[in-house]
Amino acid sequence: MRNIVVIDTETGGLDANVSPIFEFAAVHFEGASQGISFLINDWTGVVSQASMDIHGIEFGEIKEKGKTTQQACDIIDVLFGEPKPPQLAGHNIAFDLAFISRLYRLNKRQPPKSLTYRTIDTHSLLWLHVQKGDIPESCVSLSSALSYFEIEIPKERHRALADAIATRELLHKLLKL
Repeated sequence: MRNIVVIDTETGGLDANVSPIFEFAAVHFEGASQGISFLINDWTGVVSQASMDIHGIEFGEIKEKGKTTQQACDIIDVLFGEPKPPQLAGHNIAFDLAFISRLYRLNKRQPPKSLTYRTIDTHSLLWLHVQKGDIPESCVSLSSALSYFEIEIPKERHRALADAIATRELLHKLLKL
């Protein structure tokens, strides 16, 4: 199996054009790695209280523990840059990649090529199995898919690392269908 890394983000809203990214996580597809997760001290843009209520990240926690946007780009460059960039996976991964791309634009940098090329999306895989009749249509959200496939819903659901680990487990189940 190719080097696959599952990613997830937590953000200050739903629109990557105007809302900041507050948390990033990545976990290897193979093995039991707990991965990497960090907060990002990004206060550029519009923050939705509804988004903050969903993931529960406190503003003080972000200010105290968050990496600068420049530091976040540096870490992501190391994780996903050359010589052997991983293939990325996630649930509705286009959402996460849009926020990561915004982070790079803010810093006037180019993201690693692995962030812009051939990703694996568990949401799309779920829809494929819905169309084939393998699973019910109600299973396309991450929470409903986790429940359907009897994957333990993380205690910290809607935190980036917990969701990345759960998505990794979902991807394993989907590949067995």
